[in-house]
Amino acid sequence: MQMMEKALAMPHYEFQGVYPDAGRLAILCSVSDKTLSSEGKAKLWARSEELYKKGEQIEPNKRYVYDSWATAYYWQGKYADAWAMLAKARKLGGETPKKFLAMLKAKMPQPLK
Repeated sequence: MQMMEKALAMPHYEFQGVYPDAGRLAILCSVSDKTLSSEGKAKLWARSEELYKKGEQIEPNKRYVYDSWATAYYWQGKYADAWAMLAKARKLGGETPKKFLAMLKAKMPQPLK
């Protein structure tokens, strides 16, 4: 994550897909680093959200942003938010990987429209 932050700080860093990748990395660091305090996790979660919003701003019609954001919400235990992001991805023609869909359904049934 430290290297990703250095890359994001570089001038003119608007490469497509980098913000959702960085957001997902922040979440994965928060759930895998067992030495993090609650405050440390909260900071990574907030950073992840910020990165996804930036990615959405740059590429509002890219399914990848919402698919990735859904997985980030899943790892945070925000299952309703994960479903909401999958709905956005599907509107853009997205097809959710079956394994992820099964994992999410096991935590929370798909909300009715």
